[in-house]
Amino acid sequence: VTSREDFWNVPFMNFLKPRYSFGVTDNAQSLDWDWEYLPQSLQGVYFYPSGTGQNQMVTEPEALVNPNYAWEEVQQHNIGVDMGFFQNRLTFTAEWYEKKHTSEEGGFIMQGATSAALGNLAPTVNAGIIRNRGVEFDVSYKDNFGDVFFSAQLTASHNKAEVLSMTEGIVIELGNLGTFGSSKRFEEGYEPWYFYGFESDGLLTTQEQVDAYNDLYNDGSSVARLGDVKYRDIAGPVDSLGNKTGPDGVIDDNDKTNLGSPYPKWMTGLNITVEYKGFDFNLYTYASIGNKTLNATSIRTDLPNTNKPSYYLSDAWLGADQSGDFPRPTLADRNRNFSRVNEYLLQNGSFLRISNITLGYTLPKTITERAGINKLRVWGAIDNLYTFTKYKGMEAEVGGDYYGYRGQQWSGIDRGVYPRPRTFTVGLNVTF
Repeated sequence: VTSREDFWNVPFMNFLKPRYSFGVTDNAQSLDWDWEYLPQSLQGVYFYPSGTGQNQMVTEPEALVNPNYAWEEVQQHNIGVDMGFFQNRLTFTAEWYEKKHTSEEGGFIMQGATSAALGNLAPTVNAGIIRNRGVEFDVSYKDNFGDVFFSAQLTASHNKAEVLSMTEGIVIELGNLGTFGSSKRFEEGYEPWYFYGFESDGLLTTQEQVDAYNDLYNDGSSVARLGDVKYRDIAGPVDSLGNKTGPDGVIDDNDKTNLGSPYPKWMTGLNITVEYKGFDFNLYTYASIGNKTLNATSIRTDLPNTNKPSYYLSDAWLGADQSGDFPRPTLADRNRNFSRVNEYLLQNGSFLRISNITLGYTLPKTITERAGINKLRVWGAIDNLYTFTKYKGMEAEVGGDYYGYRGQQWSGIDRGVYPRPRTFTVGLNVTF
């Protein structure tokens, strides 16, 4: 603690503590991932044409077993500073950290790869190294102003993850949404599970644009019309070295690219408390900033007649006099406006939520002690009062509640998350 040293003489700063820590942690709980380090078998009836020619009850391994499967081992560096000003009425904490798997042998856990000819599921493997780097801040202030006590705490955190290496040397595309296909990609050199889809140059809003687009990209199965997405042709098939070639006049999976992250750039929280005589007030808000969300609530292309969100119509491009910024409504969808991951289904998922407001009043002891009560407080609270967001789904806070790196393929994907209810609560606390 620097501020305790004899040389320290800064009147307005009463506390200063720089710090550094390093450690290596083995995560045995990572072995719980699907329990796939244990042998698994399937039992079934198979017909063999030789021998007796009778059906035989046999078992075979459902998934291959990896004898080198090990728990994750992560090393972490932390550099921080704690400061207090004006007799700790104002405090500030800042911290930088880096978390990284120590080696591929103790790397993150993922299902590996195997030849489809084997007929068995791939074993679980230590698939590589992921590095997380980030910063965290905490600023607090508290003081009395006559009969008023005021305190506020602001927190903010930023994290950036990157897949540094993959043991299997493979690229994983998951986040499969039925007829929609994969929406996420996991590969070396990128953030885990970034959104993977098609870029666009806006909508086709004139017949000249439609005709030119169809002349270039009409393959007979997809015919664009006014109000359709104008997809970008950015790449062709890979060459002999495994690199993508330039635009090839075809809109296909070779044109899929990184569309952004499901993870917020910043997470923040604000907690404010005010007390005046017997009254107390508390406000808590938090925010997620910079993340994208895929609205996957209406992408069943095999069920085109199901209900859609209202903005599918209210924001749609319906003509020059009704020029919305969302693709036109269609059941045929021959241009695949709603069956490809694109920038219109992928939305700004940032939000600020007023999570809780509480107001209470504690009766004076001169009144409660007459009834043999030490303390009596009445209060009321509102949870989830309001959420400020540009996201058009029912709930802005979606995805991410899944175990393991493979489970995080669903982060940022709204598959019909039920909206958090606004609740009103009143209460009475009595202490005898």
